[in-house]
Parts: sequence; structure tokens; C-alpha cells
Amino acid sequence: MVVGLGGNSVLETDLTLHRNYSLPIIPGSALKGLTRSYAEQERKISRSNEPENSKELYITEDDLKRIFGTLDQAGSVIFFDAMPLNGEARLELDVMTPHYPDYYQKKKRPPSNDQQPVPIAFLTVAKTTFTFAIAPRSSSSSDQADAQKARDLLELALADYGIGGKTSAGYGYFRQAAKSPAANSAPFQEEKGEGLEEARAKARELAALTPEQLKRKDRQELLKELGSLPSLAAKRLLAREIEKIHRQKGVDLQRKAPLFRYIQELLQQENTNR
Repeated sequence: MVVGLGGNSVLETDLTLHRNYSLPIIPGSALKGLTRSYAEQERKISRSNEPENSKELYITEDDLKRIFGTLDQAGSVIFFDAMPLNGEARLELDVMTPHYPDYYQKKKRPPSNDQQPVPIAFLTVAKTTFTFAIAPRSSSSSDQADAQKARDLLELALADYGIGGKTSAGYGYFRQAAKSPAANSAPFQEEKGEGLEEARAKARELAALTPEQLKRKDRQELLKELGSLPSLAAKRLLAREIEKIHRQKGVDLQRKAPLFRYIQELLQQENTNR
């Protein structure tokens, strides 16, 4: 996970840290924005792929205004900063390499392959369990119900949309690690498992393709690459990315194809186990 990558820093890359404890955090404002965006785009949300166990969340325009607030009124739910559980966080280095530095620095040069790529290292948070907390603004039953609904939305948003930078490369997706005894607080853990870096690399390759190139991509080859990943976590990560990249680029995944069925099977298992 990487939050605050574009912040001001002498290193040109940044990571959001707690100002007192110097621990990586996810600001409550970011969590609130993610949750609202998810609610606005999904509206009617099913929490299960099993019809008999279906639990659906219905979000109306009034719900959005009441829970998240407006310019004139505070929301009924408070989102706190997410902190590493027990103050334990693991930082790792990653590298991005802009291939057209002159173009990005506005030196009046078009993007061309004769420019010199400059690798840029940046910090990421890896294999770290975070605790997320929200609270009703008052003790009223209405605010408490809104807090529970917001918690469910946040859980879905973290798993489906991810948070922070580079989600298209597989960063920032969370799954619930364990049930918390607190009513409105639960620890989540960024996915870990063998082959995650390989899955992220494959996702980056797909994300770099144009829609036409993606259409021409051999589906059997993609299915083979997905099946060859060494862990279930890596397969699920790449499955989510394949589905999202196709959706973002407007490319049909062909619902009757083996690749689509395998992706749905992986994601359905993930939702059932959540």
C-alpha cells in the first residue's frame, strides 16, 4: 500500500505518516472519500454471491447526505485515521521508472523512446495489519445504524476498490484479518502470499496496453498466467485487476469464456470467505 505518494517531499515521493508517532497511516478523510465514492457508484450493493445468504445494502441520495454530510451539515458518521495494529508496520522499497522525463517535465518534447528513463525509488507499506475505526456522531439509534452501514461499505470498498496510489498495479487492497470485539472497529490486513509481486507485474503489463491491444490479448494465455501463480492470494489479486482493467478500458471479458468463469470463481470464493 502507498498513501500520499504525491505529497511534498525532498525525495519527490512521499508516504503519509502520523505526525507524532511516525507510523504510516491512512487518513480518515481518505477513508471517508473512498467509502462515499464506493457508495455513490455502487448504490445497491450485494455482500454475498450466494442468493440464499444475500445481504444487500441500499444507499439512497438521502443516505449519502446524512452519513457523509454536506457543506451545511456534518455527517452522522466519523471516520478516524487507520493505524497499524499494535504499532507494527513493515516498509519496503519499490521503484517506478518514468520513460519520458522530458515530456513530463514540460520541456516541450513529445514522449519518445530516445529519452533517458530515471528510476525513482519510493516507500510502500507491506504485510501490515491496520485497524480501521468509525463512530456515530451521536448516541441516537439512527446514527448508530448509519455507522454500521458505513462500516459495511468501508469493508467492501477496501476489498473492491483499494485505497492509495497504484491500485491498478495491485497495491492497496485489503481483506478482513479477524473479527474485532469492538462494534465499529475491525482489523484489516493487506493481502500477502507468494507470487504477489509477480501478479502486480502482470497487472502493470495489462494496464499499459491500449484497448485494442487488450482486445487482441490471447485469453487462453492470460488464463494460463493466472492459473500459474503460486498462491490463492496472488491469483485473486490478478483476477481483480484483470476484471477492473477490462472494465476501465471498455473491453468485454466474454462471459462464457473459461477466463471469465475462473475469475468469477476466484472472486466468489473470496467474498464467501470474507
